[in-house]
Amino acid sequence: MEIEIDESALRVLFPAFVILDDAGRIREFGPTIARRFPAVAGGDRIETHFTISGAAPDGDLSTLVGSSQTFTLVGHVDQARLVGTVLRCSAGLLLTLRMSPESFLLDSSDYTMADFGPGDPAIHGLLLLSMQRALLDEQRTVVRELAKERQSSVDLLDRVSRVAGFMAHDFNNFLSIIKLTSDRMRIELPDQPRLRRMLEIIKSTAARGSMITRSLMTLSHQRDDTRMLVSIDDMIHDNIQFFSTIVGTGVQIKADLATPGLVAEVSPVGTLNSLVNLLMNARDAMPEGGFVTIRTQLRKVVPEAGKGPAQAGDYIAIEVTDTGKGMEPEVLSKAFKPLFSTKPSGNGLGLASVLDFAREAGGDACIDSAPGRGTEVHILLPARIASDVAVAPEPGVNGPQARAAMAPTVLLVDDEPYAIEALAELLEAEGYAVTACQSCAQALMELASKPFRILLTDIVMPGENGTALAEAACRMQPGLKVILMSGFVPDGRSMAEDWMFLRKPIDTATLTSMLRLALDSPVAAE
Repeated sequence: MEIEIDESALRVLFPAFVILDDAGRIREFGPTIARRFPAVAGGDRIETHFTISGAAPDGDLSTLVGSSQTFTLVGHVDQARLVGTVLRCSAGLLLTLRMSPESFLLDSSDYTMADFGPGDPAIHGLLLLSMQRALLDEQRTVVRELAKERQSSVDLLDRVSRVAGFMAHDFNNFLSIIKLTSDRMRIELPDQPRLRRMLEIIKSTAARGSMITRSLMTLSHQRDDTRMLVSIDDMIHDNIQFFSTIVGTGVQIKADLATPGLVAEVSPVGTLNSLVNLLMNARDAMPEGGFVTIRTQLRKVVPEAGKGPAQAGDYIAIEVTDTGKGMEPEVLSKAFKPLFSTKPSGNGLGLASVLDFAREAGGDACIDSAPGRGTEVHILLPARIASDVAVAPEPGVNGPQARAAMAPTVLLVDDEPYAIEALAELLEAEGYAVTACQSCAQALMELASKPFRILLTDIVMPGENGTALAEAACRMQPGLKVILMSGFVPDGRSMAEDWMFLRKPIDTATLTSMLRLALDSPVAAE
């Protein structure tokens, strides 16, 4: 039986058709064959371009005429597959072929709708592939636009942060001058209550101004407090009533403090914030009420690979334990990750900030929890003996006579004239021998001419850097103790381990405490 079909209709119904003459040579072929197999030409034998399977052993396709049996052609060049049947027509053998792609999901696929006839099942896969590509292209475009906008926001925030940081630095310098001068005048006016009261108002107003600088420091991504030696037991004891208000009336809080006489060099604000975060988490884990215990103990730590503090030694362990519902293992494994939270309104920063605080102080934090048995959070902080810390006296108490035998020498460096004058006056009233310099170059000349016990230097100065000065000073005088001061809080990586940092505006009691601690600490071996 022979069929006759209009060539234009044949191209639509079977765009991959091939017509062979009786000798097996190609007479005509469809547009898909022309596009995907450009080497095919009229007069070529079919075997020249394709491997035939499913036909007679010798590849004779005429044996399939009139049957429903299919055969397969596989291109010699790109291994493309075509599947079809054989019909007899007036011109010879009509091979009604269709492309048989093995995968539509490869980006390298170049199939088009024109390669397939109407109703071909492959069209569904091709449509899905086209939709997927369109969606991916759209997503890539959106991601690029979002990345561009995000970068613009980051650049703007970075500029705002730098401006805020510079403002905070200058503002803190001015506040330091006000506070230090007030303290100095307070020494000179011991018997004039009215004037002393006026000075207290000035200091109080300066303290309120420092709150503005803290906001600016936050905007500029700066830490806003000074690391100092803190008795963890005393801090917890002094704030236990405050902690009770945080956990609420339904939760009973208990303190078991066992590290008297020990201190940790930490940020007081950071310590308090970490405890508050842990107590809020404990409260939220016990909606029906329960118990929270804050416990401290001395713990000896031996470093383990990838676990706990990096340094061996004695650590103050702060443990906050609740009787809440506990954590599932999956939640526990992600608890310290930033932005991870199981609370509907949580920001996922509480526990992450606790871990950052502990590690910045040279310690670590970990969690022990399981469903039904509550949660224990452990913060480990390097421990020091409290006797290493000198108690800061009120300004003027035992002032010049405190170290009359031999006044400790302090090299003071600050580019602000009023600040350096106020600091020098105050330190001299406390019994220190002060050499004041308004530049790093002048300070280096003084270091070359005589020894000093302490270098007290600003960090940010026009065209100069206090950190670089401290490094040079320590090379010149290896036993020198360094206290850096600034409205900017430096990156800890830019400071030597035994250096101290004092945030402006300067608190007189904190400054004198640091100076006494520097004098009492042992001198490192050269």
